[in-house]
Amino acid sequence: MLGPATTCTIDTTLSQPFDRHGAHTKTKTVSIANYLKKSCVVACGSFLLTLVRALAFLALLLFLLSLSVLLRAFVLFLLLLAFLRVRFFRSFVRSFAVCFARGVISPLTLAIREVISASSCNLATREMSGG
Repeated sequence: MLGPATTCTIDTTLSQPFDRHGAHTKTKTVSIANYLKKSCVVACGSFLLTLVRALAFLALLLFLLSLSVLLRAFVLFLLLLAFLRVRFFRSFVRSFAVCFARGVISPLTLAIREVISASSCNLATREMSGG
């Protein structure tokens, strides 16, 4: 702690009138230790405010970075989902085409073949019978 030798007299009223000896009428004794304490408080407060601002800025950057990562993951998830939907849709169309071919086209083809073979049989029997 600073002792009594660390005080000085500061004229706080330069605009005050002079007394009859030419000296200012008001003076104030200020402790240098008190001045240093006040300036330290101001400096510490400024440092802490700057530190809080820097930490808030870093927190904002971290938040934006995590938001960017989450957004990228969401977009990749949507692309994967779209790919799987297209794949499922293609599989569905392929299965439908196979089922349609087996259920509709094959019987229709068999029916056409039977008609053709029946017609050819009729033609063959007509030719044999001489007509």
